[in-house]
Amino acid sequence: MDWDKLKIFHIVAKAGSFTLAAQELNLAQSSVSRHITGLEDSLNTVLFHRHARGLALTAQGEYLYRATLDVADTLTRTQNHLTEMQDHAEGPLTITTTNFFGGSWLTEALTDFIIQNPKIKLNLRFSDHELDLSMREADIALRMTEPTKMDLIQRHLIRINFHLYAAKSYLANNPALDDIDDLQNHHIICYSDGYSGPFHDHNWILKLGKINPSSQERITRTTNLYSCLLMAKNGVGIACLPDYVACKHDELVRVIPHAERPPINCYLCYPEELKAHEKIKLFRDFILNKVKDTVF
Repeated sequence: MDWDKLKIFHIVAKAGSFTLAAQELNLAQSSVSRHITGLEDSLNTVLFHRHARGLALTAQGEYLYRATLDVADTLTRTQNHLTEMQDHAEGPLTITTTNFFGGSWLTEALTDFIIQNPKIKLNLRFSDHELDLSMREADIALRMTEPTKMDLIQRHLIRINFHLYAAKSYLANNPALDDIDDLQNHHIICYSDGYSGPFHDHNWILKLGKINPSSQERITRTTNLYSCLLMAKNGVGIACLPDYVACKHDELVRVIPHAERPPINCYLCYPEELKAHEKIKLFRDFILNKVKDTVF
C-alpha cells in the first residue's frame, strides 16, 4: 500500500469530506479524490460510500481506518520520543580520544560532568586510531589532527605543548644538561619503530639531539606515552612529555627550556546531525569551560 495515499485516506476518513480534507492537505479536491480512487483500485475494494451529504466509510474502509489510527498513534509517540531524546540531557553518550589524553586529562576532567549529569551515561572509548563518527562509532571526538570530513562540526579546543623532562634523581647522577648537544651524553626515552600514535614526528627528541636511532645503549623505546612518563619519573632518562602532565609531578624538571617540540592542536568534533541534541551541547560547553582552567 502507498503510504502517501494512506495518509490522504486517513485525513479524508477523519474529515468525512473531500472538500474538508483537501483544505487540510492544501491540495485540490480533484487531486484528493484521484488519490482515494487510486487506493481503492489498488486494494480492489470500495472504501467510501459517496452521497450528497458527504462520505461514509464502508466496512472495509472502517477496518482500514482503524489500522491507520494505530499507525498515526505510533508515529505521534515516536515523534514525541525523538523530540525528548533531542531535548533532554539523558541517555548514552560515547566520547572518543587518544589513549593518553583520554586516560590522563579527560578522565579526570569528566568527574564533575558525570556528577552534574547523572542521567547521561558516558561511554569512553580511547584509541590512537580514529573512530568513525559518521558511522556512530562515537558521538563526540577530541582529535589530535584537524578533521577533514565536511559533515563534522569542528572546533579548535586546545594547543598541547611539549618539552623535555627528567627526574631530579636522574639529573643528580648524570652529566650536566645545559644545551641540545648535551643530549648525546644522556639516556633517551622515546617511541618504538612503527609507533602509530596520535601525532606526527613522535621521535622528535632524537632529531633534536642528533642521536643515531639505531643506537641501543642509550635509548629506551616504548609504545605508550604513559610509560614514557613513568620511566622519566623513575629516573631512567629524558623524555618529551606534554606540559599539562609533567607539571603535576614534582620529581620532574624541565630541561633545556628553549627546546620545544611543535605543539599538537586538539579539536572537538561531532556530527552535524547531533548539533541540536541537549547532551551534545552540555558536553561541548562543559569541555570548553574546563580547558580554560588548564595550562596546556
